[in-house]
Amino acid sequence: MFLCDDKSHENIRYEGLLREHELKTYWIPKNLEKEYLLYDFSLEEGMIFETHEEQLYVKVSFIFINGVQKKQIQLTSLNNYDYIYDTWIENIGSLNSFFETGIPPPGVKRELLCYFQNNKLFYKNPNYSECYYDNH
Repeated sequence: MFLCDDKSHENIRYEGLLREHELKTYWIPKNLEKEYLLYDFSLEEGMIFETHEEQLYVKVSFIFINGVQKKQIQLTSLNNYDYIYDTWIENIGSLNSFFETGIPPPGVKRELLCYFQNNKLFYKNPNYSECYYDNH
């Protein structure tokens, strides 16, 4: 279950199940039988990832978080490999969106601010001072 609690939003809940199979992560919303692909960590450098709207080029690298190596996948435009639509980090997920194929709706920018594992802070976005958005 996902829970967001910040100054702008309180108790936003997405209830459902996460399922992992063969390096892919799926989301199954509560009371629905359909599952949605969230992440595909079987993708390799140079492959094309198809969303419901477009095709994206896959760039793969590896990063260290708290001393643990994680696979990082960047989905870029086929026309401009420097334009990054989304970044996925193994065992964490998307840095830009939530419960999508990683592509936020037009005009919307979302970023992963913090990730907790076993109630301990595992990842904190270095571009933000807190684990919540605060525009005031």
